[in-house]
Amino acid sequence: MTRDKRSVRGYSAPVLRRVLLLEDDVNVRRAVSRALRDRGYRVVARATVEAAKAAVRRGDINGHRFTIAILDLEVGDRLGTEVAAEVPAGTDIVFFTGATDPELLSRARSFGRVISKDQPHELITGVPLAS
Repeated sequence: MTRDKRSVRGYSAPVLRRVLLLEDDVNVRRAVSRALRDRGYRVVARATVEAAKAAVRRGDINGHRFTIAILDLEVGDRLGTEVAAEVPAGTDIVFFTGATDPELLSRARSFGRVISKDQPHELITGVPLAS
């Protein structure tokens, strides 16, 4: 089978959904990236708020804007809401977090959906298959 630049792992389904992933834990970042790529997404993963904000300004590898931003809420001493504030309107925002502070979670919910890291399957099953 010939690989198309838009194919995923040798399959011919085009990649139309572009994900920005902000996660400071390298193991979680790798696992979520892999799971999303296996579902047909193009993933740009970043470990810091500054790197994620720069990615929002640049777009994905081809310069396209992201269709979904999956953001860790607490990234070192920074907040994923800083990135969410710069994401263009129309981009789905999902916070994937272990945070329990009600005020912080409420702030995150003002930008989009919040999924607990205690329920990682919800992140993958809650994101629709790329089409």
